[in-house]
Amino acid sequence: ETLGRRARECWSQHRSAASYSEMAAALDTKRYDRQIRLWGMETQLRITTTRVLICGVGGLAAEVAKNLVLAGVGHVTLRDAASVTLDDLARGGQFLLSAGDAGKNRAEASLPFLRGLNPSVVVESSVADIREATADELGAFDIVLLFELGLGEAVQLAGLARKARTGVDGHAGSSKRAREAEEVSAAEQRRGDGVGGGGRG
Repeated sequence: ETLGRRARECWSQHRSAASYSEMAAALDTKRYDRQIRLWGMETQLRITTTRVLICGVGGLAAEVAKNLVLAGVGHVTLRDAASVTLDDLARGGQFLLSAGDAGKNRAEASLPFLRGLNPSVVVESSVADIREATADELGAFDIVLLFELGLGEAVQLAGLARKARTGVDGHAGSSKRAREAEEVSAAEQRRGDGVGGGGRG
């Protein structure tokens, strides 16, 4: 299974601090019965130490967040600087929101629904713009999921996350990849405009 380095470290620390049986006894085995039968107790215990950051709380992110919380991931943080719009509510994909959430921050407004799904999971929010994230901030998480960002922006943030995990400055390489990604996107846009323009002519 794919689990973050931090999760593995936490797992090792937990095993040295408490016996396997004590950790298993503290787990809500009724809630996670199907999962434990599928991938075993050890994997489920590792999942409970994993920290996930979800950036951009739109429709797809809402579905991902729901599944992670139900799976028992230990800590989920939603990060989004945007406010809930009528479009968010009209499309229906962001089922974490309700009509009364219009104008509120999207991350904060999504908390009550998620927290109600699984009280054993810590669900928090941040209203900061993910584009302003630092390597240290990203390094606090095992998994960072980016939604509603351009390819170039995602590549830049991937470089920061890599630096946080490996200690190697990946900014220069990420900047180059970001420029290349932006050039590809611009070229695709021009081709699309050209096709559209020909059709209109």
